[in-house]
Amino acid sequence: MTCSKMTSSEHTQLTLFITHKICTQCGHTKPLTDYYNEKRSRDGRRGKCKNCHCASRRAQYAANPERDRASRRARYAANPERDRARKRAWQKANPERHSANSRAWEKANPEKKRAIQHRRRARKHCAVPQRWQVHDIILFCCYWCGANLRAYGATTHIDHVMPISLGGSDTPNNRVNTCATCNLTKGSTHPLV
Repeated sequence: MTCSKMTSSEHTQLTLFITHKICTQCGHTKPLTDYYNEKRSRDGRRGKCKNCHCASRRAQYAANPERDRASRRARYAANPERDRARKRAWQKANPERHSANSRAWEKANPEKKRAIQHRRRARKHCAVPQRWQVHDIILFCCYWCGANLRAYGATTHIDHVMPISLGGSDTPNNRVNTCATCNLTKGSTHPLV
């Protein structure tokens, strides 16, 4: 009986008895567990073994790194919840590696780490992000240098006179309208320094 004349049930029964397969790339005979699933093939497995398949994919990525990055970004943008769930599952399964990766990133990016800490501190003190507070203050001159923000078309920032990181509150009497230069220069320093 040839494979083309077999019924689907006979084909399924035949594939249950097959335990090994020859890789089309390396030519070695390997068990079926060393092959990825492939619905379109007759035996339900890919032609290349996992090692050969991964090696060919790595070669493709190395040859076209920009295309690979673009496709990953598009895939993550299309499924953000699935990506977050995958990351959380990996973090739970690999807590030591996650901690090591976090420490390495913090060591390589101290400024970004400091900015994240300031945002967390602000959230803890119930501070609203500055981009949402622009409508709260109707002054159009910089509190620190007095520059007319409407005349120059300058970017308006909202600054906390006493920074939240130093114990300041997020109340209207602690927020002032400033130009970008003054706000970024002052940062989270004490107003009297």
